[in-house]
Amino acid sequence: MLDRRHFMQSLLAVASLATLPAATANAATGPSVSGAPETPAGGTPATPRTTQAPGFFRLPVGGVTVFALFDAHGKLDPAILHGADRKDIDALLEDAGIPAGQPATSNVNCFLLDAGTRRVLMDTGAGAFFGTRGGYLPENLRAAGYTPGGIDHVLLSHLHPDHALGLVDAAGARVFPNAGVHVSAPELDYWTSDATLAAAPEGRKAGLLALRKALAPYRDAGRLHTFAPGAAPLADVPLVTSVDLPGHTPGHCGFRVTSGGAALLFWADIIHSTPVQFARPEVSIDFDVDQKAAVATRLRLLPQVAAEDCWVAGSHLPFPGLGRVRARNGGKGGYAWLPVNYADGL
Repeated sequence: MLDRRHFMQSLLAVASLATLPAATANAATGPSVSGAPETPAGGTPATPRTTQAPGFFRLPVGGVTVFALFDAHGKLDPAILHGADRKDIDALLEDAGIPAGQPATSNVNCFLLDAGTRRVLMDTGAGAFFGTRGGYLPENLRAAGYTPGGIDHVLLSHLHPDHALGLVDAAGARVFPNAGVHVSAPELDYWTSDATLAAAPEGRKAGLLALRKALAPYRDAGRLHTFAPGAAPLADVPLVTSVDLPGHTPGHCGFRVTSGGAALLFWADIIHSTPVQFARPEVSIDFDVDQKAAVATRLRLLPQVAAEDCWVAGSHLPFPGLGRVRARNGGKGGYAWLPVNYADGL
């Protein structure tokens, strides 16, 4: 606790900033917020950047580190949300600044676990499949200080295009040449079966064929592996376990990282619409293969992570997709998403 002498010294230090000359004050407090480039004395005007900062975020979890990596963006049409009155859905979206009936921006986030001796990537993004809207994972991985060749394992939560097609580049070559690729057995069986391809609408067959091409070079190299949902998928990284989260797809899995008394759950596609599905977890989405089962999984999982107060990582939550979940009125009022604070990563 500050004593009176130190408290008064602190007040004087803060007050002194107000009396500094303008040039000195700017140097002490940072650049102008006017939007105009500043001209240093005797120098040339600064050049404002026209691009965003690299899309990565670092979060310590116990004795390991997890990085959120931005890969892609798209739009989410509210018409594909079901299970609540349309007026209620529109009201929740409008509270988030999204006009009724208008699509909301949706992200695709991937996550890297640096476990010291092993580097584990959770999902690979869309690769070239989304055109200019996706495929940013490799450059953001490099910006975070890693290379695709340095990835030891790739864990796939499921095999939708925005989670698995980043395995290969536009030419069909492996992006992660030294990694083993791990996916749950029921997930692989379902999406690569001839029956699923034959039953798919014409508009979705291109994605299924692209998936086969993305998996093939890893299978040919002996680097495609399966695991049972709920099992530990990596023998050399025991702090990672899989979590069976069915409904969105038949073998949809999350991955739990536990280290030093801390825990993080990568829950993949449990939530697609942040404003709607936290407040009304009974709302489903057309992307779910089994919407009823997906709702049941969400209703089971949200109270668990809220009670544990663990870190959560989500594929389609606003970047960096990291935060915690809080129950409102014991869950009767839905749930609130508490995004990570920048300082939590320091």
